[in-house]
Amino acid sequence: MAASVIRGSAFLVKSMKCLRTPCHLPFSVPMRRIRYFIALPETPNDTPESNPLLRTEDVPHFYAISPKQVVRGCAKLSLDFERKVDTHFSSFEEDPSKPRTFENLVAPVDALHAPLQTAMNNTQILTWLRNIQPYIDAKARADTQVHKALHAIYTSEAYVLLKDLYKHKESMTDEEITLLEKMLYNCQKAGLELTGKTQDNWDFTMTRIDECVGDFGKRAIACKRLFSHTITDRKLMKRLPEELIYNMSLNPRNPMAGPWKVTLEDTLYHTFLKYCPDAEERHNIWYAYNNVSSTDFVSQYMDTHRLIDDIVRFRKHAAEDLGYENHAQSVMEPTMAGSVAVVLNMVEELRNSYLPQAEAEIDALQEFAENDGFEDELKLSDIPYYRQMQRETLFNEEEVSQYFMYKDVVEGAMELASQMFGIKFKYSEKRFPDEIYTFDAFDEEGKLIGQYILDPYRREDKYPDSWIFPAKARCENPVLSPYSYHSLNLDRADPCLSWIDLGSFYQEFGLFLQLCLTKTKYFTLSNDGTERDIRAVLGYLLLQFTMDPDYLQKISKHVKTGEKIPMPVIQTLLQANQHMAGWDLCHRLFKIAYDFEINLSHENWYSTLEKIWPIYMPIPLDMDDNHPCGDLNQFSNEGATSTYHMTWSEMVACDILEAFKDAGSLTDPNVLQEVGPRLRDSFFHPLGTVKAKELFRRFRGRDPSTEPFKAHNKIIN
Repeated sequence: MAASVIRGSAFLVKSMKCLRTPCHLPFSVPMRRIRYFIALPETPNDTPESNPLLRTEDVPHFYAISPKQVVRGCAKLSLDFERKVDTHFSSFEEDPSKPRTFENLVAPVDALHAPLQTAMNNTQILTWLRNIQPYIDAKARADTQVHKALHAIYTSEAYVLLKDLYKHKESMTDEEITLLEKMLYNCQKAGLELTGKTQDNWDFTMTRIDECVGDFGKRAIACKRLFSHTITDRKLMKRLPEELIYNMSLNPRNPMAGPWKVTLEDTLYHTFLKYCPDAEERHNIWYAYNNVSSTDFVSQYMDTHRLIDDIVRFRKHAAEDLGYENHAQSVMEPTMAGSVAVVLNMVEELRNSYLPQAEAEIDALQEFAENDGFEDELKLSDIPYYRQMQRETLFNEEEVSQYFMYKDVVEGAMELASQMFGIKFKYSEKRFPDEIYTFDAFDEEGKLIGQYILDPYRREDKYPDSWIFPAKARCENPVLSPYSYHSLNLDRADPCLSWIDLGSFYQEFGLFLQLCLTKTKYFTLSNDGTERDIRAVLGYLLLQFTMDPDYLQKISKHVKTGEKIPMPVIQTLLQANQHMAGWDLCHRLFKIAYDFEINLSHENWYSTLEKIWPIYMPIPLDMDDNHPCGDLNQFSNEGATSTYHMTWSEMVACDILEAFKDAGSLTDPNVLQEVGPRLRDSFFHPLGTVKAKELFRRFRGRDPSTEPFKAHNKIIN
C-alpha cells in the first residue's frame, strides 16, 4: 500500500494513529531528541466510476474487476470506514451537548458497514469466479485490511458511549436494542471491560493467538500445495469422471492419454478415493491428505503439532480473562443453542440412535468388498471406493439425472417459494455475459426484496463446485436489497442435475430466500445478526421437500420425453439416498464432539482424538490419521465450536417440516399457503431482531426436538 512518509519532528494530534519508532543507528551515541517516522496511509483515489467494486447499490460486472482494483477498492473503503467511525465517535467527545440517541450514535455506524462489507462479499464471489492466483492473492491482502477496519469501532471511547446509551434502552424499539446489545457484546469480546494486569495478559494472549493461527494457516496451506503425485497407469483412471480426468491431465492435447497429477484439492481428493480401484494408491493419497503438516509427513519447520496445543491453550486463557470457563462456552452465547450442554445433549441423542446402524453398515460394506475380492479389513481409505460401488448397485445416477433439467428445477424451486411465502420472481432487466441470469424477487405487496443471480455453467477459471454466496444484505440506510450469487457446475451439452446436485440446489436456494425474508432494516443485523447455527434452516427445509416422493415426482420432467419420474424409481432413489446414512451422521457427530472436547478439556489434540473417535465411529482409529494438523476451519479460521451449526440447522428444519406435514401433503398448495405465511411472519421476518429460540417457540410452541430429525433421516435397510 502506498504511503506518504514524513520524517522529523511532528505534533501528534489525539486522533492520529501513528507508529512511534525511535531512530537509532548501529554503534551511535543516543541522541537527546527522538526522531519519528510517521506513516500516513494514502487513500486510493478510486471512484465508483473507475472501480466497479465501489458501486454498492449495483451488482458489479465481476469480469471487469482486476486484482489491482480489488486491493485499491478495499483499501479505500477500509480507510474511509476507519476515518469516518473515528470522526463519528470523536464528535460526541468534542461536543458534549450533541444528542446521544440511537439514531445519532448507533444508526450512522451501522450504515457505514454496508459499503465495506458488501465490497468484501463481492470480492469473495470474484475470487471464486476467477479462481486463479492473482485474484486469490488480492483477496488475501484485502482480507487483512478489511478485518482490521471492521474492528476499529471497538474502542474504549465508543464503549463508554454505547454503555451510557444502553441505560436508556426503554425508549428504544426491540430492533434497536438488539443492535445495541450486539455492539456491546462485541466490545466486551474485544476486551474493553478489562483493566490493569488482566488487560495486559489479554493483549499478549490475543497477539499470540493471531500469530499461532496465522502460522498454522501458512504451514497447512503450503503443505497442501507442495504435494503432488503422478499417475501413468490408465487402468487406475478408467472409473474416474471424465471432467476430473481432464482436470488432472498433464497432457492438454490428449487428456485421456495421461499422465495425470493428483493433488490434495478437496474435490479432487474425495472423488479420487471414490473411483480409484487400487488400494495402495488410495491409501497413499489418503495418507497425504490426513497428514498435512503432521510430523509424520513434513519437517519440524512445517508441522503444526505444537501450534494446535498453543492455539487451544491461548484460547482458554483468553476465555478465562473474559470470565468464561473455557473457549467453547465463550462462543456459544450468541447462538440459538445457547450452551455447550444443549449441543452435546443433541449429539448424544443422535449417537445412541445412529451408531448401531453405522456398525451394521460397515459390516455390510465389508461383506460387499470381500465378495468383490477384497481380502483385508476395510480402512478409511477403502470405504469411499466400496461405498460408491455398493451405491451404484442400487440405482443408475445418470439415468435419474435426465428427469431434472436445471431450468425445470429452478422453476420448481421458485414456484415453491411463491406458494410458501408469496415471493414472485421476474427476469431482471440487468444482463450479464456467458449465460448468467438475474431474477428480481418481490413480496406479496410488489416490493423488491432481493436479487438472485444464477450462473449455471462451468467455465475454466470458475471454482468447480456448486456454491451460493450472499453478497449484499438488507439495509434501509442506505437503501439496499439483498442479492446472492448462485453458481452451478453444469455442462452446456447436458445441463441436467444429478440427484446430489438437486438436493444441493434446493438447499442453496433456501439460503437466498432466508436472506430475503429477514425484515430488519439495519445492515449489521441483516448481514450478521442471525444466530450462526440457524443460518441454513430454510436451506435444509427446502432440501427436505426433495425427499418427499410426491413432491419429487411433481418437479420431475424427463429431458427428452417430458414424462414424470416413475414412483418405483423414486423409492429406489430415496433408498440410495439413505445409503450409509448412519456412517455419515456418526462421522458428523464425531467432528462436533471433537470440536467441543478440545475446546472444553484443552488436552493434547491427539489424546483428545484417541478419546473421542471410538465413542462415535464404528471402526478403530487409524494410527496414521493426523487430520487435525491440517484442519483450517478449526485452527486457522474462526470455526472453533462451529462444526455443529449445520446439524443444528437441519434439526430445526426437520422440526419445522413437521408443521407442514401435520397440515397435509407437501404438494397441496393449500397446505403451503396455510403454514408458509405463518412460518414467514412468526419466524423468518423477525430473525436478527428477536432471538431465534423465542421465534421457534412462537411457531412450534416448544423447543426443537431431535425426534423429527430422526423421523426424516430414518435408515432404509
